[in-house]
Formats: sequence, structure tokens, C-alpha cells
Amino acid sequence: VARRLSGMTFLRLAAPAALLATACAVAIPTASAATIDVTGATPTVIVQPGITSPAAPAAAVFFGGMRSPEGKARGFVMGFADLPQGATGPMAPSSNGTLALAFGSGSRIVAQWTREAAGDAVVPLLGGTGRYLGARGTERATYAHGRYSHTIKYTLPAKGTKRVREDYIMRLGPAVTTERGGTDGVGNGRSGGGAFTTTTGEPAGTYRFTSVREHVYSGGQYEWYVGDATYTFSDGSTLRAVGPYQRVPTAVAGTTAPSGRVVADGTGRYKGMRGQVVILPTAADGTALHSFTLVR
Repeated sequence: VARRLSGMTFLRLAAPAALLATACAVAIPTASAATIDVTGATPTVIVQPGITSPAAPAAAVFFGGMRSPEGKARGFVMGFADLPQGATGPMAPSSNGTLALAFGSGSRIVAQWTREAAGDAVVPLLGGTGRYLGARGTERATYAHGRYSHTIKYTLPAKGTKRVREDYIMRLGPAVTTERGGTDGVGNGRSGGGAFTTTTGEPAGTYRFTSVREHVYSGGQYEWYVGDATYTFSDGSTLRAVGPYQRVPTAVAGTTAPSGRVVADGTGRYKGMRGQVVILPTAADGTALHSFTLVR
């Protein structure tokens, strides 16, 4: 069992419209340190092969309800991690992994590590969305009495920090599914890409994504994924977005619910930027509006 495992107390999902509304309502407070503590029980799905490193012998996928230390429902914790050979136990090391917190309000926080992390290792935040837009900080997990506790320490951009807003229309091509053997397809991978234009139709760049199925609910009608996507713009600049999203598999391939993902970093004209991208489906063929809010 990898160290980034979280609770099984399943809670009712927030309506997609509420997720979008919260993700769009971006307010940047003053720069000050803050801490979030959440906890949950421990589910695990072990799949073959590794998620981020095919050379890894196995990977763990986790999803569950998240609560405050006082027992108040806060949303969901989800993610995945590669397991090195012989890794066992609730705090065993994992070589690569992603942890995503999806709060009931629609805000997200994402942490990721690309090195071996074990026990209560401190790992970096990629950032946040909604009230946590532009967050910088760390995540640390501890394990006791069958529960994982996650402590998030973060700082937000200072009040008045300049925001950059850009909107694009995304048209996805067919996605490819990689079967990994988990129950209900949990642990399966999805990958694909497409092209995006400005809102007035001018070509603006291309898009590639990979994602992992985290959870299937409502009798298989809906799914949670954690994805990692790269936007490559016509001038060579890039933006990378990571985070959880919901999908409707019974609809046309690629259809997602409204969601906000963390923009973790950029290159070229976006170097040093982070923030969020809110994705709003606009057609049944997978076409969607991708709306970026970025800060330095």
C-alpha cells in the first residue's frame, strides 16, 4: 500500500455547476501562510504495471472521502503512486505519485512527487484552484489507527497580484484506454489530445493529456479521473495542468463535467506562471471552453 492513501467514507458529489461557479470565482487574498488538516480511512487498488513509470512493478490508486479533524465532510482525496519492488505497508515508499484534494466547494489542491517518497515525507504542492489559486507550499501525510492525515501548508499570492485571463476552444480527438486490471476499470489509463483555437477561431496550439481512472459511481454512469495535460502554443510556449475531473462515459468519448484544474507551471511567455484552467463542455463531441486564470 502506498503512502498516499485516503478515506473510504463516500460522500455525495457536488453538482457540476457548483464546481464551475466556485472555480470561476477567483479571489486572491493577501500573502499569508495557512494550514489545512484533513483525514480519512484507507482504500487501495493495486494495478499492473506502474502508473507514471512503466518499469515499476505495480501502482496504487486511491480514492475516498475526506474530513476535517473535527469530522466535518470536506470532499474527496484521490491519486496514484508507483510502487518500487517489494514496497508494502501503509507508509511504504513510492517512487512517483500525485495527490489531489477535491473540496466540496469545488476548489482543488494538488501535490506531486517524482522521486522516492516514504513515511511522512514532505512533498511540494503544484498549486490550487478557486480559493487556493496560485498556492505554493507542501503536503505531509501521517498514518495512525487506520487513517491518513494530510497537512497542507500553503501561501497565496499577495492581494493585488496581477491576473492574466485567456480563453480557448478545445476540440479533442479520440482517446486511448490502457487496461490495468482494477475493479470497474479503476487504475485504467486514458490518453489523447487535440487542437485548440482562440474564441474567434484562429489556431492557437495543440494539447496532450494522460489520466488515471480513480473511481466509478452512480451505477457506472460517472467517473473520477486525475489527469496531467500539456498545452503547447503556436509560439512554442507551454502550460501544464494537473488535477481531478469527472467524466460521463456513457456520452460521446471525451465528455467531461465542468471542472477546474491546477496550472502547475509554464515555459516561454508563461515561465513562472501558475493558476487554474476551468473547463466548460460546450458540445456533445467533447468540444469545451478552457478558461485560464494565471498569476506569477
